[in-house]
Amino acid sequence: MKIAKANELYFEVPNEVWYSFYNSPYISHKLGSAIDVYYPEKALFPLEEGKVKEIKKIKADFLIIIEISDELCLKVLHVKPEVDIGDKLYLGG
Repeated sequence: MKIAKANELYFEVPNEVWYSFYNSPYISHKLGSAIDVYYPEKALFPLEEGKVKEIKKIKADFLIIIEISDELCLKVLHVKPEVDIGDKLYLGG
């Protein structure tokens, strides 16, 4: 199911996941530029094909940056990475 669009990129998730746009106190959610996606069993990753550009540990959390195109990156938070910088990610994989 398509839940959002940025430029020409549609964000699609399976029907069985939960998602929200505005249920967070963080500014990116208040501006409508972030999506929380909750998958019941494990992280749903990635939402789009891309290349892992950066992985950082911030306190007890993780940040993963995925380059989708020259103009667009996805920021993934709260997911312990099982990928490395430079890895190519594919939908469903």
